[in-house]
Amino acid sequence: MRPGTVTGPWTTAFWAGWLLVAGGFAAVWFSSRTTGLSTWWLGPESSPSVQYNLVPFIAPITLGILAVRSTRYLPWYGLTGAVVTALIAVGDLGRVDRYALIELALAGAGLCVSAATFAGMLHAVDPADGGAGSNIADGTPTVDSAGDLAPTVASADDVVGG
Repeated sequence: MRPGTVTGPWTTAFWAGWLLVAGGFAAVWFSSRTTGLSTWWLGPESSPSVQYNLVPFIAPITLGILAVRSTRYLPWYGLTGAVVTALIAVGDLGRVDRYALIELALAGAGLCVSAATFAGMLHAVDPADGGAGSNIADGTPTVDSAGDLAPTVASADDVVGG
């Protein structure tokens, strides 16, 4: 594993979270068609905007694919996806405000999942530490120059009462 990649459990949490965001947009779609209140990306039922129907799903699906491929710097892409999702919601403000609030909540959920994923992102080992990880204090995993997880080394300062 290289620095900038996300560990397995965090990758799973990431793609599962964004899959749920996509599911939330599917629920908005269904509800919009049921109630007759149209979002900008669906258009009115009498004249649907077919070219925009899948716009809200692009970010979540793309992020899910990136997560499965173990893309480096995944949390940063997730933050970008949350901004894109929020922009989709802004388009519904003033038209169907309650759907817009749901879409903003979905963007917020994507933002939270992406921000939390930073906890599982691997960092490079500082050569000044002699090749050993110095991740005791914050629990952040580190990677050595060969791409392997570096051992965690405690110093006397890290030990309680030491």
